Amino acid sequence: MSSTFNIFKKGHFKSVNVATDADVPAELGEDDPAIGNFSGHLEIEENSGKDQIIEKVYNVQKSEPELTEDVTAVDSHGKFHNINTIVFEILSAETVKANKDRYVSYSVLIIETHTLDRNPAILKRRYTEFHHLYERLKDIFPKATRHLGFPHKLLVGNFKLENITKRSRAFEKLLNDLYSITEIRHCDIFVDFFYLPELKAGYDSMRSGHYKEAAPLLEAALKSQEKLLGEQHPECIATLCGLVVVANKMERLDQALSLAKQGLAYIGSDVRHTYLVPLLKLSIRLCWSLGEDKKHLENWRLSLVDQGLDVDGAPSLLELAVRRFAPSS
Repeated sequence: MSSTFNIFKKGHFKSVNVATDADVPAELGEDDPAIGNFSGHLEIEENSGKDQIIEKVYNVQKSEPELTEDVTAVDSHGKFHNINTIVFEILSAETVKANKDRYVSYSVLIIETHTLDRNPAILKRRYTEFHHLYERLKDIFPKATRHLGFPHKLLVGNFKLENITKRSRAFEKLLNDLYSITEIRHCDIFVDFFYLPELKAGYDSMRSGHYKEAAPLLEAALKSQEKLLGEQHPECIATLCGLVVVANKMERLDQALSLAKQGLAYIGSDVRHTYLVPLLKLSIRLCWSLGEDKKHLENWRLSLVDQGLDVDGAPSLLELAVRRFAPSS
């Protein structure tokens, strides 16, 4: 099966065609040939001295997937594992100037291949973040990563288009190679790379009362989490509950209730789940505010009381949310 993704912005482009089957060397320098398996074309915008990769159109060959309803599995130790098949692709890169710092930001696309993915996750990372991930995983899994290469730092030419292009393909290959290694695929260090910065920033904004800033950060983090972990993973449910809090604080009650219902469906009958009672209590209050029927939720609440749960003494969803990633006192 062939999938084609078209990503572009308006502007004046000049086209650079790339096609190569060369392997990634152990170290990649300024004069190394293009690397990775790539088929398509790359379009570059040059704007006031700022080099920016704008469009990349390419075909990824995939075998026909076997569809599955539940993409989150639990192993014999009770740990959740996502059984999605995903690929990572570098969507674009741009030179960023922040105060006196200048660096290249690479946009990473996360695409599920077990089904037609119309809503891929997108995140941005810089060279130093890729390097930090590589070094940490190399230290922990020396045997599994011994065959993997990484583009070394250049003394000059870091912002040349050809070097940005080479690094884009090198990072793309690195992420897919790492994901292909089972013990790394389920390693917290690896999965955190794709969402933890946005997640922590989102909760920091929430604790500061900046809910408008928190919302897109949490949404982006959740999208990446769901790709890597599966929608029913406890960490995904926790982030979803954070979004419920943000939507409620922004008085987007319809959205808050919709997200809350989704969270309750994921939690299901797990009465021990940390977020069940707080989410259920807020859902009842949202139904009351919106004039929606809440009888089934009230009955659910009563059944929990009958099972001996301290429903009235449980913390609120807001209290749980602000504690997550809170700095240690």
